[in-house]
Amino acid sequence: MKKNELRLFNLIFPLWFMVWIPGWWWLLLIPANYLLDRYVLKRCLDKKIPDSKPLVKKYSVKVCLFGFLSDFIGALFLLAVFTGVSLIGESMTDGENKETGLKIARWAGASMSNVWHDPLSFIISAVGVGISALLIFVFNKRMLAKNSGIGEENARYTAKWLTIVTAPYLYLIPVYFGG
Repeated sequence: MKKNELRLFNLIFPLWFMVWIPGWWWLLLIPANYLLDRYVLKRCLDKKIPDSKPLVKKYSVKVCLFGFLSDFIGALFLLAVFTGVSLIGESMTDGENKETGLKIARWAGASMSNVWHDPLSFIISAVGVGISALLIFVFNKRMLAKNSGIGEENARYTAKWLTIVTAPYLYLIPVYFGG
């Protein structure tokens, strides 16, 4: 391989990354995500507040946008980790550690396409889901506690359920089941 040549071994974009590329599926994804967020918000607020309809109407778009932002940040983390590891492995293929570098680059590609490839792949992907989930909780709790007037406890309850139901579990679905 030439000194300036860059090659990424076995790098297949995972299902969760494909969601961020604009396409026809956004016509389904965005309304479905909005409806799920709105449903969870309504169910949580209905349990705690007598007339929650104005709050649901006011905050459902913001909840959905915070969810997309949180999911995007988690996806960027995963993309950075797996691409970074692949590039590190690729950079090792020129020297005496060629075989090790190839193994590292192939591991990163296999891990991106199937998080069940090995325990480390799963842990990294679970951290990506955790980052997104934590951000969903923090963003929604802050917004609801400060602006809605529902109180800290109700904001925490609602944010908790939004996090549990809408966390990006898609990050854990394999695209490729091979070795």
